[in-house]
Amino acid sequence: MSSIETIFTIILLILVGYISKRIGFLKYEDSITLNKIVVNIAIPPLIFLAMYNSDLSNITYLIPITLICIITGSLSGLLVYIFSNAKGYTKKTKWALISASTLFNSGFLGYLLFLEFSELQDW
Repeated sequence: MSSIETIFTIILLILVGYISKRIGFLKYEDSITLNKIVVNIAIPPLIFLAMYNSDLSNITYLIPITLICIITGSLSGLLVYIFSNAKGYTKKTKWALISASTLFNSGFLGYLLFLEFSELQDW
C-alpha cells in the first residue's frame, strides 16, 4: 500500500464515520461498542500479523525515535503537571491532563503508519 493509498484510506474511513453519524446510522452510544471491537478484537491480531511479516533487521534505527518520544512525553507531562499545580486544578483534572499530554494518542494512525513502513501488503 503506497503512502497515498494509506492517507486516502484514513480519510475515507473518517468520512464514512462522519456521514454515518450525520444520517443517524451511528449514535454516540455505538462509539463505545465500536471502540471495544477495534481495541480488543481487531488491533491485537493485526499487530501480531504485521510483526510476523515484518523485516526487523533494521530495528536499531528506531531507538532514537523511541528515546525522543520518551523524552518528549516526559517533558510535556512535567510541564502540564507544573501548570496544573499552578492553576490549582483538582487531582482528577490534573491527571487527565497529564495522561493526555504524555501518552501520544494518535487515534490508531500510528498502526496504519506501522503497516506502511513494515511493507505489509495484504492485510
